[in-house]
Formats: sequence, C-alpha cells, structure tokens
Amino acid sequence: MAAVSALTTTSANAIAIGRNGATNPVIKVNAATSGAETGVEIVGAAAASGAVLKAISSGTNEALLIDAKGSGTIDLNTTGTGAINAKRALNVTGAVTGTSTSASALTVGANGATNPVLQIDANTASVATGIKITG
Repeated sequence: MAAVSALTTTSANAIAIGRNGATNPVIKVNAATSGAETGVEIVGAAAASGAVLKAISSGTNEALLIDAKGSGTIDLNTTGTGAINAKRALNVTGAVTGTSTSASALTVGANGATNPVLQIDANTASVATGIKITG
C-alpha cells in the first residue's frame, strides 16, 4: 500500500474505519470544524521507548482533551502493571476517591514514601474507623 502524505477534506467523516464505516466506526477523524488548526499527532518510537500522543497546532500552547461519552468513565492503565505518573501539577475538580490496601496508600513529600511529610497507611485488614477533616 502506498503512503498517503496529505489528505485535504472538510468532512465530519474524513476518515472512518470500522466494520460499518461511518456508522459506529473504530477510528474516526472529524475535519468539519471551520478554521480547524488543532489536532493530534501519534509518534512511534523504538521498542520499549513508549509511543506518544500529543496535541499539535499553529498556536504556541495547545490543550489535549480526552472525553468519555455520556456518563462513561476514563480508565488509565487497565491492563498494564506500571504506575501512572503525573509529571507536572495535577489539578482535580470534583471528588477524589482512592482505594488501596497499601501501607503507603497516600504519601506526600519531596521524597515520596521515603520520609514523607504526610502518609496514610491503609494496610489494616478490616478498617472500620478513620479521620475526617472538615474545612
């Protein structure tokens, strides 16, 4: 198959791949937005180097938004066994719920679990009590 270097279209179904085409496709590219200059780039890498998904734009700064449909959830690393790392500030709007049985269920400090400023141990077999802080 010959490589396609550029595809120009303004269709909401610019690319629709799947068993039923544009009806419930597996992958869809929507190029219908007027003046669209923002997109995503998928970058391959050598084995064990990690693939990259990034926002691209003619602008200097561009957000990358990931949305579920309706009340669907977004799950990260559901089959992998590695950690999920946030390399920059992490802002959360809404409730944060953690489920853990680790002695280091929550650790905060410059050195993580090594000499933390705050540590929550959830390693008790049957927890029935805890601490609630109300601001």
